[in-house]
Amino acid sequence: MIVGATGTGKTSLATLYAYTAAKRGDLAAIFTFEERHETFLRRSKGLGMDLRPLVDQGSMVLRSIRTAELAPTEFTELVRRTVVEDGAKIVVIDSLTGYFHSMPQENALVTQMHDLLYFLGQMGVLSFLILNQHGMVGERVHGPMEISYLADTVFLLRLFEGNGIVRKAVSVLKKRHGPHETTIRELQLAPGKVDVGEPIADFTGVLSGQPRFTGGAKDLPE
Repeated sequence: MIVGATGTGKTSLATLYAYTAAKRGDLAAIFTFEERHETFLRRSKGLGMDLRPLVDQGSMVLRSIRTAELAPTEFTELVRRTVVEDGAKIVVIDSLTGYFHSMPQENALVTQMHDLLYFLGQMGVLSFLILNQHGMVGERVHGPMEISYLADTVFLLRLFEGNGIVRKAVSVLKKRHGPHETTIRELQLAPGKVDVGEPIADFTGVLSGQPRFTGGAKDLPE
């Protein structure tokens, strides 16, 4: 699960995994509730991930889901068919928030998502769930629902300000099986690339969105 506010790079991070897998020869499937097909392709290409050739050659499935035309149970069946019939090894659902808005009750969402994730796990599929948080920066950022317990691993992306620049931070809050890195690193989305930088060692309070610089003048980030 990749959790974060709008603009933190959640979709780009998940797309990078799917793009890499598709280039390697594993079928990746991306189901998006948030963006149109062409917009998704254009934005990804701007970050150095040209998905169109992969879609055209059948290495990637990209589906824009319109909740008004597809019932939640139909969406679950669509994902299952993509795995069983097409052989998808990577599944990205962008976002769980959009899926939630298509459901009449939260309990129904959690139950269906639990069943779907169990099925995907049994099939050996790596699944990415994107969860949008309300708010942009500061301590009032929160999610519409608490379902992180469904995930084996939870990435947290946050926006913070440093040296007059809006920055992005990425960290791993949970990894169910085995240890994980606990550092907070800067995530940079630039034309043609997605970079994970060095640990953010000269700030404290980054995850709150209101960091305090603790380094010396010579340590100020460029």
